[in-house]
Amino acid sequence: MTSGMTFRASDARMIVADGQLTLSGGGGFSSAAMREGANRGVYGADMYVLAGDTDAPEIAVRFVAENDDVWWAKHIVVNWALATGYARVWFDDEMHDLTDEIPPTGEVSVVCPTCFTRWVERDLDFWIHVRTAHSFPGVCPNCRSTMPQWTVGRVTAENAVQPKR
Repeated sequence: MTSGMTFRASDARMIVADGQLTLSGGGGFSSAAMREGANRGVYGADMYVLAGDTDAPEIAVRFVAENDDVWWAKHIVVNWALATGYARVWFDDEMHDLTDEIPPTGEVSVVCPTCFTRWVERDLDFWIHVRTAHSFPGVCPNCRSTMPQWTVGRVTAENAVQPKR
């Protein structure tokens, strides 16, 4: 007997750690590992892109494990969604409508965690690409490693996430 319900794989995986959001493709999360990660402030989530009632899509985000500090990870996801052109963000317990918000413009930057190259962009063509793709470039043009999503405002030596030693 079938329930008639269908399930689909997430469109992307999100990891929020050290104030940064990184996107990746498929692959499953280990619930035990994610619970341990959440205790250290590292949050894994499944992201599903939904058709919106505006021209912009919406996303549903389901964190695999949460603790009392998950509000900070949600804040990072919502700000990223606004910058990349999503209309709404749906979490299990709340919804953020971004349709009347003004998305950021100006300078954005990221530091590749592998080769430590700093990338800075600000021009209109870059923002058009980001809002069309609904994502910042996620691969370093220099070393081809996965990069976190970009930070609005310039990343400096003082506010960049430092490499782990």
